[in-house]
Amino acid sequence: MNPEFQRNLLLELTVHRLIAMPLILLLIYAAAGLGGNAETVSETAHAVIVGLLVLWGTRLTADAVLGEVRARTWDSQRMSGIGPFAMSWAKLLGSTIYVWYGVALSVPALLYQWEAGFGDLLRIVILGLFAQAVALFVSLLVQRMRPERLRFQVTASQLFGLGAALTYWNVLFGRSFGTYRRGTIEWYGAAVENETFTLATGIAFLAWTCFGIYRLMRAELQFRCWPAGWTAFAAFCAIYVGGFAFSRISSNPTIFGVPGMDVISRLLAAYLTVLALVWLAAYVEPKGLVRLRRWGAALRLGDPRRILETTPAWLPGMLLGAGLGVVLVIDLFLSPEAREVYAGFLDMDSLAAFAIAVFLFLLRDIGVVHFLTLDGRKRRAHMTALVYLVVLYVLIPVILVAADWDAALPAFLPFFQGHSLFVTLPVLIQVAIVGALLAVRWRRVAGSMAET
Repeated sequence: MNPEFQRNLLLELTVHRLIAMPLILLLIYAAAGLGGNAETVSETAHAVIVGLLVLWGTRLTADAVLGEVRARTWDSQRMSGIGPFAMSWAKLLGSTIYVWYGVALSVPALLYQWEAGFGDLLRIVILGLFAQAVALFVSLLVQRMRPERLRFQVTASQLFGLGAALTYWNVLFGRSFGTYRRGTIEWYGAAVENETFTLATGIAFLAWTCFGIYRLMRAELQFRCWPAGWTAFAAFCAIYVGGFAFSRISSNPTIFGVPGMDVISRLLAAYLTVLALVWLAAYVEPKGLVRLRRWGAALRLGDPRRILETTPAWLPGMLLGAGLGVVLVIDLFLSPEAREVYAGFLDMDSLAAFAIAVFLFLLRDIGVVHFLTLDGRKRRAHMTALVYLVVLYVLIPVILVAADWDAALPAFLPFFQGHSLFVTLPVLIQVAIVGALLAVRWRRVAGSMAET
């Protein structure tokens, strides 16, 4: 048996806890039955199962690795010889084994007078697994950034898991409490049953999250990692999001029923999705002058394997996003029908400039993050970068709007409207400034390292 999983079994499934869980659940369901009826018991069991899986389960998985770091036992586990795959599923399922024990005991009460079927129970299980996996995934990302205060980071990781569960529940699940929304979803022009689509979506993103846990665990255990995993996930998300026809959000055929707009809207959604994931990868990935130098040395040597091992995870995704952006801009210029219909409502040239501006803002943000983290030793640099970006994207635009200086907003936010040069030139200047500052800081950090 997996030694890490066996250790979790011994820690979590003590005799006292094995006896306490069924007794407490029995009291809960007895109170529900005496205070209501058979349906009340099933509804209570439903709430208990969701609470165990989502609320308690996310806390346990968020603390599975960070708790070991806080207890100073993680380094010994990393050197134990357990592989990344075994460590991943042992942390995901072993840390929550007591939760699943409670869920198994609650299933008979759930089925006592429950009108839903096996598919609904499967959705609840996927919901819980997805929330727990996201919490563990985020905790591993946090660990890679080497935080100072782990207690807050555990809570933050759990909140991400809760947010993932809420998103799947309300947006993808499309359900109110106890009932599923019926109907179909249009995806790439095909009508798919809502229940089938949401179930497949949950399974797909659960699988990707588990794969992400495995990849991060490989990096944490000092195994070689290529950036192909994150790039593949970005491509999957682009394909997934691009399947929805966002141009049909209105029933007005004059505005949204334009030939070619379906393709444009799908490309734009895929493009923005990839760039968002690139931004996330650039922010959370370990950075520093030493890592960038290793990549540069691999490029000079021309060793393909070494290049893949040292390439930043965000770079292939950025190339993918750049390719989508080129296709999108070309498509915008080659859509005469859209240009004619959208005249006076939305300028296609401005939309193309918006797509370019978004990419330039991404370059600026990555430059800012690398500027602050180049020495690789400042633990607060990531938070400092986040504060600066919030100031640039939120605080300054709010002040400009309050002061009626809307004309200056394109310097801080991508804009759909306005002259192409006015939309892109301010951020292009910022990219040049950040690039120059980054070059100066590179020389300073490199010089200080050479002296030591």
